[in-house]
Amino acid sequence: MISIKQIAGAVLICLGLTLFSFCLHILPGTNTMVNYVDANHPKDDKLIVTDGFLPWAVDYHHYLLENKKRPITVFLIEKLAQAFNLRISLSYVYVNFFLLFLGGLLVYYLALLYQLRYKIAILSVVAYFFSFSILLAYFIPIATVDEPAQYVFILISFIALAKQRLIMFVVNFILAIITRETSFLLLPGMMLFFMGIDFKNVLKEKLKIIRAGVIGLFFVLFYIGYLSWFYKMNPELINESKIWISEKFLNYKNKNFLDFEHTIQTLMSIISVNLLPIFLIIYYRIKHQVSPSESKLFYAFWITFGINFVMVILSAYAEESRVLTLPYLILFPIFGKILNEVIQFNKPFFKYLMNWKNILLLLAVTTLSWKLFKLGSKLTNYKPHENLNLFVEYNTLAVLFIVLVLLYNRFSVKTKLPQQENS
Repeated sequence: MISIKQIAGAVLICLGLTLFSFCLHILPGTNTMVNYVDANHPKDDKLIVTDGFLPWAVDYHHYLLENKKRPITVFLIEKLAQAFNLRISLSYVYVNFFLLFLGGLLVYYLALLYQLRYKIAILSVVAYFFSFSILLAYFIPIATVDEPAQYVFILISFIALAKQRLIMFVVNFILAIITRETSFLLLPGMMLFFMGIDFKNVLKEKLKIIRAGVIGLFFVLFYIGYLSWFYKMNPELINESKIWISEKFLNYKNKNFLDFEHTIQTLMSIISVNLLPIFLIIYYRIKHQVSPSESKLFYAFWITFGINFVMVILSAYAEESRVLTLPYLILFPIFGKILNEVIQFNKPFFKYLMNWKNILLLLAVTTLSWKLFKLGSKLTNYKPHENLNLFVEYNTLAVLFIVLVLLYNRFSVKTKLPQQENS
């Protein structure tokens, strides 16, 4: 049974981490969507949240085809602005950071549904907030808009499936699809994990597969109906849509791998999102036994990861690294368990780190990582002097954490530490 104290603790932690992310976006010297300045939008010391970028981000949802079909986030922003007479920029910040906060709470609740202890569930929340495109969501070129709402609807859909609430699942997944159609990419993994389909015994799973197929077909037909209504209301966009579709799957050569700079930017984006979590996932699977339900969860992740990765490379702007984060929604609720298994910052381990050889190793790794990521950032099409961000710092810390995990493994082998309880 969850106590009021634990719920309050989770709320405060989610709030604190949300505010921490916001503070990163307004640090002096950074130039994010939140505090954006340029020649046409000079710095105003009276404004923490500026009007240089965010009003445009809302406006292009009204005239850019790809975003006109995704009305939910902008609807919330504009309604809040009207209700409280707010600047669009402020409303944007309130809505999207609240949705990130709510996503953290949903990750916490899902972790509890997966039978993880309170402290481990809180670790899952920390993993969610410190993932690259959540922590730095509004840095350029990540430029997050619709994803926080999409994440909330998807996480509620996971909760609905875990609790076998079909109507709740259908309603929220429909909202997730309307928010961003990439939500469709989660369906195969969701069917695998939440509907319990064993693809190794397909012949014995006929009824489950038929049920999953019917549900999947329903979402496809719904979205076709939604698009039919959309184009009926906006007939002038039909020709534009045909052009957009013909060009979208050429992004791999028109954008992601257009030239050397764009290629480096694409690779840097892939590394930033995936380096640390993929290492932790693989390391955890190698070092620890997983339960059958966890095994299905990992299969669901890898299926979604593969589909999403191909789609991003072919049809999205990989430099907008938020598009690579979608598969991790499946695993965020159990990342606390993964972290708890692979490393524990206890007093004996800190004492072990104080060895001069380990200190030199950590200093060397930090210095080398910093220089390599700094070099990589200079080679991208987003020059550091034009778009100051914290990507180099984040990636350097990610590499440092990986080395700490490896050192902890050596330390635990030497000291023969007993396995910790996880759930």
